[in-house]
Amino acid sequence: MKKIAFLAAGCLVAAAAMTSCDSKQASTEYTEAERAFGDSTAIALGHVAGAQEAQSYQRMLEQLPEEQRAKFSKEEFIRGVETVLKSDTANIAYLNGLYCGLNLYGPVVGTTTDAGCPVDPNLVLQSFKETFTADSITAEQLSQYTEAYQNIMQRTRALIDEKRRSKQAAEAAKNTEEGQAYIKEQLNNGFKKTESGLVYKINNPGTEPKVAADNRIKVSYVGKHVNGEIFDQSQTPYEAGVTNFIPGFTEGLQLLGKGGSATIIIPGELAYGEQGAGRDIGPNETLVFDITIDDIVE
Repeated sequence: MKKIAFLAAGCLVAAAAMTSCDSKQASTEYTEAERAFGDSTAIALGHVAGAQEAQSYQRMLEQLPEEQRAKFSKEEFIRGVETVLKSDTANIAYLNGLYCGLNLYGPVVGTTTDAGCPVDPNLVLQSFKETFTADSITAEQLSQYTEAYQNIMQRTRALIDEKRRSKQAAEAAKNTEEGQAYIKEQLNNGFKKTESGLVYKINNPGTEPKVAADNRIKVSYVGKHVNGEIFDQSQTPYEAGVTNFIPGFTEGLQLLGKGGSATIIIPGELAYGEQGAGRDIGPNETLVFDITIDDIVE
């Protein structure tokens, strides 16, 4: 939203400049040098804004749920930009209204989607008109409106947190159940279990001595969900200290020597726990790794 504000502010500056040059506009008697500079400005402004928003767009896509990502297209984004750029850019009031509407849109969608409490845009507009078109607003009235909104936002955040915790708890329970079922199945297929709960199958023990907690190693790995889907893998042997990994991975490394390989199954409590990790790893999710010790560096 800060970038939107920056670009909108830039448009307002441009609009103000245009209104101060009405005589120039009316005659459209620009010199060739002026037009060339204007074109250079247009290209530079378009490129930098497009590049900035391309990065923001990608980050936003990565954060959105899958069903929302499908509806968030670059074509629609460009259509919104085009609406502003092709409007009457000398009408400063209209541009300010667009900017205000964008700021109002965030809380409307956020409360409706994240808190699960529908906010009627028409009621927002009606309430906006009541105060905006009033003859005057006293400082006391503004203070009252501000306090009421802040109280609403506190309740909104509480609702969002409650829904997030409830969703996370349900997902954690589901992941725990699926993980336990998978571990039980693999224990029947020849895997072994350590005292901590790590489940493993050694394909090649490697040479002695085994990896120690204070070693630095090079390891190749493939990380999978219990359904077999890969969520991460090393492109080249990854070098790090043995204790720089999640607890179950650190324990699994120490089952092997140089050249050794194994499949380890890490229950949620030995992986990323109730918090999970980003979008790829859910709360209390059981993870499967195929690991190979390429080298013990030190």
